[in-house]
Amino acid sequence: MRIRTKFLGSAIGVIGLTIGLSVGRALLIQRVGQTYQAERQLVAETTATLLDLELALQDEIAIATTIVLTPQVDQSDRFERAQAAFVEKLDRLEPMIVTADPLAEVRLASVERRHQGLSREIERSLQQPARAAAVDPQILNNQLLSLQTHEREMLIYIHELLESSRQWQAEVFDDFQAFQRTARLLEIAGLSLIVMLLGVQFYWLFLPLLQTLNHFEQGATAIGQGDLQHRLEIDTGDELAQLAATFNHMADQLARSYSGLEPVVKERTVALTRANDSLAQEVCDRTAAETQLKETLTQLQRTQAQLIQTEKMSSLGQLVAGIAHEINNPISFIRGNLDPAEEYIQTLVALIQRYEQECPHRSEALTAQLEDADLPFIQYDLPRLIASMHNGVDRISQIVLSLRTFSRLDEAELKVIDIHHSLDSTLMLLASRLRASAQHTDIHINKHYGELPPIECYAGQLNQVFMNVLDNAIDALKTNDTQQRREITLTTRTQGQTVEITIADNGPGITAAAQAHIFDPFFTTKPVGSGTGLGLSTSYQIITNMHQGSFHCHSSPGQGAAFTIGLPLRLSEITAPPQQALIE
Repeated sequence: MRIRTKFLGSAIGVIGLTIGLSVGRALLIQRVGQTYQAERQLVAETTATLLDLELALQDEIAIATTIVLTPQVDQSDRFERAQAAFVEKLDRLEPMIVTADPLAEVRLASVERRHQGLSREIERSLQQPARAAAVDPQILNNQLLSLQTHEREMLIYIHELLESSRQWQAEVFDDFQAFQRTARLLEIAGLSLIVMLLGVQFYWLFLPLLQTLNHFEQGATAIGQGDLQHRLEIDTGDELAQLAATFNHMADQLARSYSGLEPVVKERTVALTRANDSLAQEVCDRTAAETQLKETLTQLQRTQAQLIQTEKMSSLGQLVAGIAHEINNPISFIRGNLDPAEEYIQTLVALIQRYEQECPHRSEALTAQLEDADLPFIQYDLPRLIASMHNGVDRISQIVLSLRTFSRLDEAELKVIDIHHSLDSTLMLLASRLRASAQHTDIHINKHYGELPPIECYAGQLNQVFMNVLDNAIDALKTNDTQQRREITLTTRTQGQTVEITIADNGPGITAAAQAHIFDPFFTTKPVGSGTGLGLSTSYQIITNMHQGSFHCHSSPGQGAAFTIGLPLRLSEITAPPQQALIE
């Protein structure tokens, strides 16, 4: 039998059974549900009618009591309407009650008989003359007792009918619940039958198919691994048997072809192996050459950058040292002459005061000349001029000292310095850039200096690092037009045997892409002509190579930038490369 026939036959059987069970279950549930809804509605209508009947009875008894107590008032019309309403509900209830409970027919007939007796009694009361004052109290009590008896008996039957209706409702609900449980059991049985049929289908159709496919997979794997003598033995009488025969025929042809191609394949394999080995060696050689070339180029760029920066700083240091020396000579001359000049001026002032005391009588011309000269003001202002000149000379001396501190041409070797003094000297040299201009406000310097011991370092190179970082911070703040208050914060602290210097600004910040290359030679984010891209690269080499320290940048766009420099306290105790390593 063909696989298609097996599959279609079993599939049609399972699908037909599934559809039949589903349709039969749906129709049965629909029909039983309709029956349940009809009986439920009938029970509801019966209960409502019984309650209405009870209300109508109470209304009729109330009118009958009024007739008995007040015979002088004509209540015949009201009683007839109440009686008609009760009879109408009783007639409407009769078919429902008979349908609901056969025993209820007796109760309903008893209610009808009690109502007829009540009606006759009320009719007799209505036919009596209206003499309320002459009515015997005993007769009145008997009539009221009779009304109560009729009412109680009819209410007992009505309540029994209500209880019967509720029991009927509970029985209908229980029957429906039992049907639902039966339907679920039938559904489970149908599903179990379907699962069993599927299991039979799998065992009869799919399991042999999977086993046959597994044989095919094993055969293909054996052929692929070189076992060309492997054959399939499948006799299912369907397409799989034909496919197995085709597979065996293909294996025979492949074995015959392989026996003729094997020497050629071996020869070409050897040649290909040799060619691959030669190509691999060539690739390795080229890769090594490219790697060496990249390293050489990188080292050349660093050497070029360091040579440029070293030459620039050497020239700048010589220029700064020369300027400091040339300024220091006249300043020393001025400082040396200020003290004698101040003494001479004090002597002359004292002589003038003595002359005024001993020669009070002066000529009119001398008096006029003294008044024009305003001698008291000269005596008052001249000491202040001398003090101002002293302050100017001190300020120029501090600037010259800062220039010499920055250049450090006389301190090329390892020295012990005060970091705070180096930072302050660098800030003094940059004072003109920190002041406000027509386009920008002042740049405020916030100093958070910690307790730092003196450290060993190459002072000139370290001052160069401070100058580069502070100069970049000032440039960043001057490109940020939206910043209201421009600030640079200097923070120093010790971490064990390391000193940390953090220089932070509240400028526009640095993007993540720029931070990845910020220490590369010739990389700059400034406009063309505004920067060479060597400052941070050289600073990084000075800190990491010469001082065995660390140099990190922390920034995000719009949040400013912070550069943290880590330096060891005792560089001489660390095995550090020589200073010339920067140019190697």
